[in-house]
Amino acid sequence: PDQVNALIGDKSVADQWILSDTQIVSPTAVNELRMGYSRGNFSRVNPPDWQTQGFAQMFGLPSVTTANLPFFTGFAFRGIGNENITLLGNEIDETFQLSDTFTKTRGNHTFKLGTDLRFQRLKTAPVSTAAGGQYSFSTQTTSSRGTGSNTTGGDPFASFMLGTPGSYSYRSTVLPYYYRWASGATFVQDDWKVRRNLTLNLGIRYALQLPRWEKYNHQGSFLPNLATSQTLTAAQQRAVATDIGIATTDPIPANVPTTVQIVPFGFSGLGGRSKYLLPIDKNGWEPRFGFAWTPTWDRLKNKVVVRGGFGISHSSTTGMGSTPNPDFASGASAAVNYNSATGAFPQGVGQCNTAFNLRLSSDPPCINNLTPEQVIGPIPANGLIYDNSLKYSAFAISPNTQTPKSATWNVTISWELRKGTVLELSYMGNQGSNLFVAPKNLNIVPYSVTSAIIGTGLDPASTVNDPLGRLSLAGATITVPRGSLLGPYFGFTNLPVLFDSEGSSIRHAGSAYLTSRMGKGLFFTSSFTWSKSIDTGSDAGSAAVANIFASRS
Repeated sequence: PDQVNALIGDKSVADQWILSDTQIVSPTAVNELRMGYSRGNFSRVNPPDWQTQGFAQMFGLPSVTTANLPFFTGFAFRGIGNENITLLGNEIDETFQLSDTFTKTRGNHTFKLGTDLRFQRLKTAPVSTAAGGQYSFSTQTTSSRGTGSNTTGGDPFASFMLGTPGSYSYRSTVLPYYYRWASGATFVQDDWKVRRNLTLNLGIRYALQLPRWEKYNHQGSFLPNLATSQTLTAAQQRAVATDIGIATTDPIPANVPTTVQIVPFGFSGLGGRSKYLLPIDKNGWEPRFGFAWTPTWDRLKNKVVVRGGFGISHSSTTGMGSTPNPDFASGASAAVNYNSATGAFPQGVGQCNTAFNLRLSSDPPCINNLTPEQVIGPIPANGLIYDNSLKYSAFAISPNTQTPKSATWNVTISWELRKGTVLELSYMGNQGSNLFVAPKNLNIVPYSVTSAIIGTGLDPASTVNDPLGRLSLAGATITVPRGSLLGPYFGFTNLPVLFDSEGSSIRHAGSAYLTSRMGKGLFFTSSFTWSKSIDTGSDAGSAAVANIFASRS
């Protein structure tokens, strides 16, 4: 097979060990102990030939990993190399479990009590374009003009033959994350046969979940509650005014701030803060109730069974957030356009010898690979990064974060109308609370501000150099949207708030089910279901940032 144009492979290698011990303590008491361990490697890797070989090194191209296969694209066909290079990554999951259940029968009661303890750990490392880079070819470098959109002729494959990409992207490090989760639960249950025709199931469970933490505290979030004010210098105020379309000869308008709010990025586990990404929700009580009743009335005796129940449960947060977010290494990616150099006939940028054109065969991109420590940067003792917090692609966490909860109840009546014919009527209800809603943007720029910028002929979403001179992970000045300079938090494209538990849901459903045995192997079945559901959390998984002012009560 063609291993140069092959796609990535998904590893799925899993091992599981279980040890179970059942002890008959007495004729009415049994204890069951279970211990388990599982390990899975679910990495996304290069095609087989390039899991040990380095295509980039063969041709003098940069790569962080020794085994790699770059991707060359921009052609009329799909491309050359690993077209799914951005999906590459290593992932190893492990789960440890210990559970014990003791059962005791006494009279018409069957008691159960038990516990379940779990610990999960995940080692994940996004690789992406660190495995050789991604190069895109266009008509520009082989056109008659070689610049801008006013080009004549040219062909992307001809540009590839010359080795002159129109752009390239490269991730300069592979940063592993060592995530951990833990959870524990204990329960007590009683199956009580009150009478021959009535059985009750009574129980309560308490669950505690410890949210994600990282072995080396390589996680965190923006902390708007710790934002500080910074006074702008006259030069910085003038830069802001110019960036929003005010002529340098005009006075600085009143809407240009004299002080701005700087939001810090806070590393978890430092400065007295919790090591967990989310707060621990200790309200994990989960009562359960169920019953089964058979009426003894003459006409209905042994013909009708009524069942029902109620229970509360919590969503599992164990394993939530397995994708690195924030991913500090994402800021160590370079994406360079050929036309980003100035001049009528640009030579490209980033090549080792800037006196000559960027050419993969003789003057390739000159990129310095970084260590994980260089990517994350120096961390102060309190774990708060103020000056260059924008270099991290992160989020804020809602102070209203709680574990999503669901209450469920149901009643079912089964009635044998005649021999072989059963009618079943059911009602089910479910109410969700503390549901996560879509991320909200705390840095909304007023419409009057954006319309004023548009009135000067500028695009509020277009970027300018940060007037405060804040730096990226690569040491370059960060660019920020023009409109963000007049938002509540200076320079943020948006400031998303995640894990806000203000969502709720309600669902009611009824069903009728009729089945009849007609004889000679023939059955008749008819069913009908009606349901209605309303909720405010359907888009909780959306990557879009919601308007904080758009919610209605």
